[in-house]
Amino acid sequence: MTLYELLDLNLSAGTRIDVQLSIFITVHLAIFGGIIYVDRPLREKEKITSLIIYTIFALLNYHIMKNQLDISKSLVSEIAKLAISSCCGDSEPAQYFAEQLKSGKYNIKDLSLIFGHLIFYLIVFLSILFDKSLAKMRENKIYNIKN
Repeated sequence: MTLYELLDLNLSAGTRIDVQLSIFITVHLAIFGGIIYVDRPLREKEKITSLIIYTIFALLNYHIMKNQLDISKSLVSEIAKLAISSCCGDSEPAQYFAEQLKSGKYNIKDLSLIFGHLIFYLIVFLSILFDKSLAKMRENKIYNIKN
């Protein structure tokens, strides 16, 4: 493959990662909005069902993003090989990606993906587990700012 084709494929993989991240964030905003604005606490069966569905979503989203990141990493590895060849040694984009790979930035992306999903999972899990209705919060004056 040519350098241009590899760069184009890597950009495409990055775009797919961005789309998955957007879906991930949107789902979390919807979950938090639903938990906050429901006027009654979730029932036990609703909590269990919510956690099961969310766990499936989080695992699928993680695997999709991890696969895209792995594809991107392999493309960058090929770009880095071209960066030291005579054809593309003076290419700044090739040098940029070669440096990214050499410096370990792709390993940081893997860790960010893992920790991001774990942190959001913990937040959602605790939010669902300790869900209280707004009315109950107002009665306990947790939500009432005036008093």
